Amino acid sequence: MGRMHQAGELHILAQVTQLKTNLNPVSNMAMTTHHTDQRLDALEIKASYADDLLEKLDQVIVRQQAQIDLLILEIHRLRQPMADVDGLLQAGAGSDRPPHY
Repeated sequence: MGRMHQAGELHILAQVTQLKTNLNPVSNMAMTTHHTDQRLDALEIKASYADDLLEKLDQVIVRQQAQIDLLILEIHRLRQPMADVDGLLQAGAGSDRPPHY
């Protein structure tokens, strides 16, 4: 029960402070400027994190593209012997007799 009473007092104190601020335009402007500065700082921090994340993602994409390029080369290298064997089979298909006859 003590916490609820304390919370109620804090709420009333905040309301009184807000009323005083509203009555004093100079103080209100200073608080608005301070609040705007805080929001601007928060946005700058978020933009900095976004730039950092974008740079990291760009590095991942570059690395993945290099891996894809290597895998494509490997596929071509593995297919070449198969093409050679297919060519030999095609050439030998015209002859009915094995070469040792």
